[in-house]
Amino acid sequence: MHYTADISRPASLAEARGEVPVLPGLAQRPLGTGSCPCHNAVASSRDLIASLARSTLEATDYARAAITRSATIEWEGKAAEYFHARMNADAASSVRTDEDIGAMQTMLWQDGAS
Repeated sequence: MHYTADISRPASLAEARGEVPVLPGLAQRPLGTGSCPCHNAVASSRDLIASLARSTLEATDYARAAITRSATIEWEGKAAEYFHARMNADAASSVRTDEDIGAMQTMLWQDGAS
């Protein structure tokens, strides 16, 4: 038996088909095809990671937009200084996250990763 990602179906459908749920969205299935299950697992994993990467990039874009808007707040004092410093640090962190996602996607789609 091998494991395949199946996030499109709830565990109850997997159970109805006679599959044993291992983790949410992951079911244990008999091979039956004679082909290497690794290829399907890699493809499913790539699709899942690509989807999560898109969602994360969208979230970091929204975060940077909110941080940019927060810079227009007229506010002075120690709390304001701390707030703006924290927002700048968060903006820098979101850029590093985007860079890490880009590096991960490059590695994911290299020929050696298949």
